[in-house]
Amino acid sequence: HQVGEAPLVARLAERRIRFIGERKGTGFSLRTVRRLAAALVEHDVAVLHAHNTGPMIYAVLAKLVARSRCRIVYTQHTLVHVEAGGKYRLYERLLARFADHVVTVSAA
Repeated sequence: HQVGEAPLVARLAERRIRFIGERKGTGFSLRTVRRLAAALVEHDVAVLHAHNTGPMIYAVLAKLVARSRCRIVYTQHTLVHVEAGGKYRLYERLLARFADHVVTVSAA
């Protein structure tokens, strides 16, 4: 699916909830940070939802760049990379401080 074409996006549109998605290549993209920050301002975004560590990096940076007051909801699907240590453990510790709400996924 292209961003914006998934069934969930259609369901959100039926409820007049705007979805803004961004596709990017591999590696870090400053362009994505700038585009997301611009969208936060242009659409006066109230809630920004990030799934896992990579998107959370973009969410936090965009919020800071835009000086936005949006709330960040952070869904963490796995902690495998955090348990392995290294940079992802540091990212989790730093980024989680910016989350207004954290959602975790478990087998239970």
